Amino acid sequence: MKLKLKAGTNFKIVKINHEHSAGKRLIDMGLTPDTTVSVEQVAPFGDPYIIKVRNYLLAVRKKDLLAAKIEITP
Repeated sequence: MKLKLKAGTNFKIVKINHEHSAGKRLIDMGLTPDTTVSVEQVAPFGDPYIIKVRNYLLAVRKKDLLAAKIEITP
């Protein structure tokens, strides 16, 4: 899965691998299935993403999203 998220876009989490340590950590931070997330800012080189989830801002590294095999829909 290629992640090319841009600032100002919204997406919904469909699935996340809860068996991987990165997936468990993301779930603990509130990234659960059926949660709507908005991308607030992207760092100049594309990593990390600053996302808004459940009314708070969260910095997430691209490699953590890829390791957790997160599936999203626009």
